[in-house]
Amino acid sequence: MREEYDFSRGHKNPYGHNAQTSLAKCEFMHSMDEKLKLGVVEANQKNTKKSMTQKVTEDMLAVRVGSGTLKVLGTPVLAMLYENAAMQLAAEYCEPGATTVGCALSLSHDAPTPLGMEFTVTVTLVQQEKRVFEFALEASDERGIISKGTHTRVAVMAEKFQQKANAKHL
Repeated sequence: MREEYDFSRGHKNPYGHNAQTSLAKCEFMHSMDEKLKLGVVEANQKNTKKSMTQKVTEDMLAVRVGSGTLKVLGTPVLAMLYENAAMQLAAEYCEPGATTVGCALSLSHDAPTPLGMEFTVTVTLVQQEKRVFEFALEASDERGIISKGTHTRVAVMAEKFQQKANAKHL
């Protein structure tokens, strides 16, 4: 059995930690609990889901966007619509002057959607920690689910970010 000296009481503690360590752990956990509660309150006061419905047009076809040779909804179009819906949803959480940028996108495109058929992309905010937004993605057409994935966006100050990007030309 491991024992440490408990300086606050002047005796050994058989649990392997002293009162100061226990107090620090409790304060840390309480502070984490408070932060999590604040995050939930903020999320409950704002939308956590965004859906967009479109009809597959000629401009959305894989053969047209260069991602295939068939007249079906192109995967890059799904990616763009997922990012757009997530950007709009995350904007509700951003302070004035801020925007979000996509930094990770993973999706599966599991079923074809033909020209003229309606489909819906839905993004769900599953976690927001400081500047980072994590989304679950799902798209479906009239026959069922056609795509799923995840997406991460990060909040940035728009003007500063743009200046940094523009400075790459110099």
